Amino acid sequence: EVEIRCNKWEKGSTQKLLQSDHLHPTPEGTAVLALLAMDALVKNRSDIPESSIEWDVKKIVESVKLSNAQPRKPRLASQPASLPAK
Repeated sequence: EVEIRCNKWEKGSTQKLLQSDHLHPTPEGTAVLALLAMDALVKNRSDIPESSIEWDVKKIVESVKLSNAQPRKPRLASQPASLPAK
């Protein structure tokens, strides 16, 4: 069983958090890992208010899906810092 703030996963629900290789996290599992880190950060840093973090995993995953669905502007290749000497 895993519980983080307002989120809870019952024992045996690893298929929601891990991909079929049982190594890499699913999008939901990635959000859980991020929240574990943010929870530890908030507990140890008084300058970061809990209210500044979205704690609902379902909302986080949905937000990421929506942002990935948005068309992206193509990136230009970066130019070299300096040209090689001739």
